[in-house]
Amino acid sequence: MPPPPDTCFLCGDASAGVAPCRECDGVVSVCADESHLAAHRPRGLGRCLPFAVVESADAGRFFIAANDIARGEIVVVDEAALVAPSMIPGLYPANLLL
Repeated sequence: MPPPPDTCFLCGDASAGVAPCRECDGVVSVCADESHLAAHRPRGLGRCLPFAVVESADAGRFFIAANDIARGEIVVVDEAALVAPSMIPGLYPANLLL
């Protein structure tokens, strides 16, 4: 149940700005939002990620494979929303550990 070829793989936008990805031979389409293209083809990875987001009345929004996924292949790249210092005693000055 891949997304229709004329909709963005991430947000479902079907406006005129949606175009097939040139790097993966149109496996998915991407809208004009640059962050959506970055989610599909992260910098430094050198290839497109093999997923799309679809919506179902029964299950809501979820990921599906957009093509065959090889063993060990990176499927999703994400960054931490919060990074906190270690709580190991003595590692940081006492005034940092509140």
